[in-house]
Amino acid sequence: MAFFPPVVSSVTGLLSTPPELLEMVRACLASRLQELPRIRLPFAIPFVLAGMEVAIAPCVVGAVVAEFVGADSGLGYRIQTSMAFFKVPLAFGAMLSLAALGVVLFQLVDWFERLAFPWADRDTQAGQHR
Repeated sequence: MAFFPPVVSSVTGLLSTPPELLEMVRACLASRLQELPRIRLPFAIPFVLAGMEVAIAPCVVGAVVAEFVGADSGLGYRIQTSMAFFKVPLAFGAMLSLAALGVVLFQLVDWFERLAFPWADRDTQAGQHR
């Protein structure tokens, strides 16, 4: 569930390197192996991080579903057993914990992106001009 968003966005980032930049690197007689780490990968990193942000929610959902099916501990197991014994507040607390975990993981990736790329103005990238 969480494999394809980062892969698709990584490939998109690698393929969306400006052709003028690639032409300039090739004019400097750089090989394809030199082009990848020096030009394409740095250009693709924001795309990879965006894919990771998209994949965070399916990761949490996949872990919970796996715990529903065959686990002896964890929040998914706790939700399933508490609902079987009509302990709704416990199940609701576990669901709130999962929601908080998803938000924290998403914010962690977002924080890393802001730390790694402080020059990127995220508002103008999203089409919102100040």
